[in-house]
Amino acid sequence: MICAVLAAAPSARAPGPDAAATNAPKVSSHAAPQATAATNVVADYDRDAASRDVETVLSGGGLDLLRARGRLRAAPELAAEAVAARLEDPKLSGAQRGRLLAILADLGGAEGATKVFVRAYRGRLAELAGGRQVDEALAIRARLRHLGPARLAVATALAADAELPAEVRAPFVAELVAALPADRAGELVPHLRTADPVLRGALRRATVRRLRADPAFRTVWTDAAQAAMTHGDPKIAPQVLQIHAALPEAPEATVDRAATLARDPDQPFSTRIAAIWLVARHGTHAQRRALVPVVHAAAPTGRPTVAAERLALAALSALSEDDAAAAVRTADLRRAHDPELAAAALRAAPLPPQDALDRARVDPWPAVRAAALSGISGPCSRATVRSLGRIARPPWRGGDPEDVVARAALRALGRCSGHRAFRIVRRILMDDAAPTLRRSDAARVALEAFGAEGRDAVLDALDRTTHPAFTADLVSVLAAAPSATPRLVASVCAVATRPGPAALAARRTLAAHGIAPARCPATR
Repeated sequence: MICAVLAAAPSARAPGPDAAATNAPKVSSHAAPQATAATNVVADYDRDAASRDVETVLSGGGLDLLRARGRLRAAPELAAEAVAARLEDPKLSGAQRGRLLAILADLGGAEGATKVFVRAYRGRLAELAGGRQVDEALAIRARLRHLGPARLAVATALAADAELPAEVRAPFVAELVAALPADRAGELVPHLRTADPVLRGALRRATVRRLRADPAFRTVWTDAAQAAMTHGDPKIAPQVLQIHAALPEAPEATVDRAATLARDPDQPFSTRIAAIWLVARHGTHAQRRALVPVVHAAAPTGRPTVAAERLALAALSALSEDDAAAAVRTADLRRAHDPELAAAALRAAPLPPQDALDRARVDPWPAVRAAALSGISGPCSRATVRSLGRIARPPWRGGDPEDVVARAALRALGRCSGHRAFRIVRRILMDDAAPTLRRSDAARVALEAFGAEGRDAVLDALDRTTHPAFTADLVSVLAAAPSATPRLVASVCAVATRPGPAALAARRTLAAHGIAPARCPATR
């Protein structure tokens, strides 16, 4: 069992390597190695000397080979490091790899080698600090893949070492999952309740990777997860649901169970939100439609909690357009107290133009004001166009002080189309006193919504401006022009051939139209 891996408390010593080795697959019953340090056997024996002895084992023979193996056996920690480093060589022959594994047998077989490797790697990690520990843990994990039977036991022991920071243990948790036999996959499920978010996240991500790649592992793990869900463990359920949501597909019974959990007000928030994510990812139309009561529970007349509003927001994104609009109108969510939920409701069920303009004038939240305007589309009345123009103009001329709202008004003018809307957009584009960001938004709307007339307006602004940042924005906008007219090429080339930060943006725009900067007249 691997029950102690993630359950170890930070203040207590995790199970030692002996316990980890006991849980690992047993291949040999050789005697455990002596713990005598290498420096007590040969005074000048170090990592370099151990590496030379490993090379002697690989290529030597006779008395030199026997002596090298004797020195390695007397310095097990150094031997373990040297063997692990050498096993990484992809050019090793089968015979050479066998000789290296024989050194592990000299260290006490799988069980003894585990103890030696754990001591060696713990010592190496203890020498480092901070980010270097994490980097070394990743390097050690790469070496573990070459250790054969000792791989799982070493990964288990290092993952269980509560004296190491969680960030350092996380790579070994991932390696443990990768090395675990498929028929033991169910042992991972109870560990999903671990309190440490770093270890829990590492376990969840590693489990997802293994489930995607190993059908046998997936079968065993799914059965264990379903059993845990049936028992209603509140700490395991959210993790299981998140794992299923991250997979390419999920069992229909699991999705049905998730839809039920999402609607259950007695379930913890973490379980309900994870259940909604799973239904949104893998649910059928009928299963997603079952989330409508979650949306209704956030009706402002019922004084909903913050959690209810968060759940409604997630459920709203899972519904089809028609179901979402109907649910919003039924629950009157456009008047929700939560600004993010109100904005989502306004996008799902737009208000009539005049009501949207009224909301955009008085609501205190910029995101809500912008969302109200996002539902306005053409044809628009003269009064609507005029009101949108007032919102989009510079703040010191009575416009909205927030750029996100002004941008929404400009986009609404683009959807309104028509000559009146274009005149307002062009006026803001050419207004030297307007904020640069607002003028750049006007340029995008002009090009996207008003065709050749809008493109010419952008070129007019480009030819007259001397502002470097605005120049760069304008030439970037022209990259989306449907075609490169002679005037567009000439104007953009003029920017590309003069020094300044806008030159790079101009060259990118020329490249977007298939024109090399060398074709510009000034560069020939």
